[in-house]
Amino acid sequence: MISASWQAVWVGEWRTFMAWSAVPLLLVTLFYFLVQESAQWLVTRHDIDGAVLRLRRVAHFNRRVVSEEDFEQFRVHCKGQESTSSHHSMQRQSKLMDALKTPRLRLRMINVLLVFTIITLCYNTVSRNVEGLGLSPFIMFTLFALTLPPSGLFQAQAQKSMGRKFTAVSSMVATGLMTAACGILLTFWKQPSPVLLVALILTSRFGISVCTGATMQISAELVPTCVRSGILAVAHVSGAAFSFVSPFILHLDTYFRAASSIIICLLLFASAWICLLMPETRNKKLPMSLAEGEQFGKGERMFDFLRRPKKEDEADLSAETHQKLVPE
Repeated sequence: MISASWQAVWVGEWRTFMAWSAVPLLLVTLFYFLVQESAQWLVTRHDIDGAVLRLRRVAHFNRRVVSEEDFEQFRVHCKGQESTSSHHSMQRQSKLMDALKTPRLRLRMINVLLVFTIITLCYNTVSRNVEGLGLSPFIMFTLFALTLPPSGLFQAQAQKSMGRKFTAVSSMVATGLMTAACGILLTFWKQPSPVLLVALILTSRFGISVCTGATMQISAELVPTCVRSGILAVAHVSGAAFSFVSPFILHLDTYFRAASSIIICLLLFASAWICLLMPETRNKKLPMSLAEGEQFGKGERMFDFLRRPKKEDEADLSAETHQKLVPE
């Protein structure tokens, strides 16, 4: 992405550039051979042998010694979970339409869909906003791409220290305010300093990258394993579909310079509000089945993620986090 705009200059013709830029996507096919399948997902599909095989590979890669007794206990535990429910019931839980029949989980999936769509739309709109900044659009695209590595590192550290929900909500609010400030500055400051203007724009770009990463993280953790791929696929398609609105949002700047910035700010505030309605996922056992997804976060209040856990809560959490996957 850092070099993409300059590759376009080098190629010199848009059809050739489209074909050229599609070549790196072929590398994604290597993921099938390099990335292990989710063991949790395989368990929900009753492929316990496949889950054990992946766990063995992960243990070998991480240079961890796992005894055969632990793997056998894992098999017994998974088979015991299957025996508690009928096979027909387990199969029905793995379908996306069945998730829509659960009231709390259905509402959470709608919230995930809304947040994912809004953030994708805002991300594409901010990324395309390179006009009227006093610098070449090619330079701006390169500067935008340079914000991605630090934003990813910042997001990872913030989620580890403060939690997923706090990172998502705070980044959305801060990015919304910064984006609106940039638009208002361009409206009333007829000859703004290019350095200051670019710095504000890059800060907004940094923020929207953090918002996007945080949204992807919390969305994946809130959705049960058995239907995660289906729901996230719908969210990605919805976000891509609504992104067609972004050029029209940017076109509003021809009538009022701060229009697109204010709209993005309002959208980010709306997504932050929706995130407040969803539970925190840090240091919690994530749901695998629809039943677990229905109960996940039950009783958690909107601002509980701001409360620091007491020492006894941290001790219980540490014990729960480090417990084995199967009972002794």
